[in-house]
Amino acid sequence: MSSEKKGGVVLPLVLIFLFTVAVVLVGIELYARHQVGNDIAKQVSAEINKDCIENAGPDDPNSCARIGVPVKTRFSAIPILFSVPQQKLPQIEVRIGVFPESHRLAGTAVKFDAKDVDYTDKHNIKFGSAEAELHIPPVAVRNQLNAEIEKEAGPLAKHMKVSAVKFFPEAKNVRLELNEGLIKMTVVPNIKNGKFVMELTDTEIAGSSQPFITNLLRSIIPNLAGEYMNILPTGFVAEELEIKENEMIVKVNGKEFTSQELAEGTRQY
Repeated sequence: MSSEKKGGVVLPLVLIFLFTVAVVLVGIELYARHQVGNDIAKQVSAEINKDCIENAGPDDPNSCARIGVPVKTRFSAIPILFSVPQQKLPQIEVRIGVFPESHRLAGTAVKFDAKDVDYTDKHNIKFGSAEAELHIPPVAVRNQLNAEIEKEAGPLAKHMKVSAVKFFPEAKNVRLELNEGLIKMTVVPNIKNGKFVMELTDTEIAGSSQPFITNLLRSIIPNLAGEYMNILPTGFVAEELEIKENEMIVKVNGKEFTSQELAEGTRQY
């Protein structure tokens, strides 16, 4: 057989071999992503939902099916196949939430893109750094504020109930109504010195200003923003805020935290 004929036979065989190897590697990569992603999601979920009763029935108010917080993971285009044997990952995106209706943070979601992930200890995964987003809907602001009023206002709390929360992207503020509009408030969310803050700018009560109630609400509102940052591990810094009609998005970043530390923040509610 001439060298030209041999070359004509060898080249297709080499291409078939390379194609087969590529298909196998892609298959293993996809399997690794599915397996590792599920393992990390299950571990984070187990930490976050450890306080709910897994064996309760679906109608039990304490059932994990009702109060459990879902956790999902996904990867970027960066391959993870060759990192898996060392039980380390270059990147993984973890989404916690949305929190169920029965939860104080109802509708809230936390999404973070983590780098330098070490899951050698599957019971306490280490994250080298993360850029995260807090997605906060109006219902969560309402629930949080009602909880703070109940805690701080004493006997007056039964006469103060948040009935409506609306986000205004163009004005960059949040407008609240208590007692079906009897009390109206304007709150301005902002980022100051690495912190997510909320400030009460004005209060109107039945068409007039009431200093006592205004001062009470002014002391409660700042706590609202601080508690959202407490969902995340210590050390996260707020960098950017975006207000949409259906949610506020707070962009933050942090370094060197674990899955157990991440779970502690979400379990406190």
